Amino acid sequence: MTAPPTLHHLSEAHFAEIGRVVVFFEVLQVALLRLARDWSGTDTGATDILVNKLSAGNLRAALVALARLRINDPAVLAEVEAFLGDVEKAEVDRNMVAHSFWCRFGTDSAAAIRYQLSSAPGFKITDPKFTAPQLREISIRTETLIERAGELQRSLWGPRFGIRPQRQTTLHAAAASAERRPRKQPPKNGRKT
Repeated sequence: MTAPPTLHHLSEAHFAEIGRVVVFFEVLQVALLRLARDWSGTDTGATDILVNKLSAGNLRAALVALARLRINDPAVLAEVEAFLGDVEKAEVDRNMVAHSFWCRFGTDSAAAIRYQLSSAPGFKITDPKFTAPQLREISIRTETLIERAGELQRSLWGPRFGIRPQRQTTLHAAAASAERRPRKQPPKNGRKT
């Protein structure tokens, strides 16, 4: 009779790749928030209030709605919708990585076993072997989406699409307005005139 396998911690490569997937997805979320700011047509403070606490799915839905409102070119709109579809796939990957229990058995450091909680009692093995390079592929796909978000942000500014970045917050506008008002001159030597 053989002894049951011993549970071991993941390799450093697995830990690094799991962290990379999670961090890159958060960077992607920030890039999506920047798109929402630019496409909303409101000041950044108002947009931040509306979108900062949205789930990833609701933020994507808001971006689709904003794109349909702002973009008249069907080819560009199709490109944006395809991009947001790829973002949805990245979210599924991130959730799979972030919400799983990872371990390895024995001395094989090349592969990890991914468990996921299910509604049935206990754990179920969802992927018998998962290597660090497989996790790296997920992070690379997400990093590519970050770059695509930046390209979209740059390419969709301007009169062609009617989208202008709204960089001035309400506070900045109030400060600029105050600077334009004539100032009262202070009395000389502290005396009232």
